[in-house]
Amino acid sequence: MASILNQDQDRAADHLFEVWAFPLPPIPAEDATVEGRIADEQAKFNLNNLIQQGKVSAQDLAALERLFLLLKLEPRLIDALIDWIDEDEEATQPQGAESVVYLSLNPPYRAANTKLTDVGELARIKGFDRETIEKLLPFVTALPRVTKVNINTASAELLQSIVPSLGAEAAAELVAKRTKEKRSLTKDDVLSKVPKQSQDAVESMIDVRTDYFSASGMVRRGRVVAGYRALFDRETGKKATVIALTEEPI
Repeated sequence: MASILNQDQDRAADHLFEVWAFPLPPIPAEDATVEGRIADEQAKFNLNNLIQQGKVSAQDLAALERLFLLLKLEPRLIDALIDWIDEDEEATQPQGAESVVYLSLNPPYRAANTKLTDVGELARIKGFDRETIEKLLPFVTALPRVTKVNINTASAELLQSIVPSLGAEAAAELVAKRTKEKRSLTKDDVLSKVPKQSQDAVESMIDVRTDYFSASGMVRRGRVVAGYRALFDRETGKKATVIALTEEPI
């Protein structure tokens, strides 16, 4: 998968018509076959953006609240998420939860009070049941540093969330435009739909390129099948590097 990402010579923009965006067909590897696909993790909202320099990022919080509303989820759930990833043990009002809440459970555990390493951690946070997490999974990620959303790969729902003035129709038009024309959008394609006084704030949250990709794959050897998920960091000018690797159930 890393070799596919490294084949991308145009690092100025990443979009859904590049080679990495197409599924990998089954490939023989010794006595097994390997297949999988690559996804753009910056097509999603990075939950770790909520806490920046030890404080809640008001702009990212507002964007996530809008996403929750679009998905018909209760935005106050975010209070407990903030408490899970911030460094203190002071509960965010009104729906926050720190270690004192989790230590009363069976088995007991403490709030992480640090960045999420995987969105699967949501299952340990107050209020995040299976139905809530399943609704969120297509739209959120957990990355090790602050990231922007790639407008070339983000869903219409996420575009609406990070661009307050962008309605459902305008967001759908942007997605249709990039699909029909099979090209990369520019920031101006989005900013032209934003009031001038809001353009700087929106521009600080969007990009046309990506550093973080995930790869999900399956290795089949006879009747034995194993799945995996890898997270790649491909900073500007550097080769893709695996920074996390986990086994996935098949």
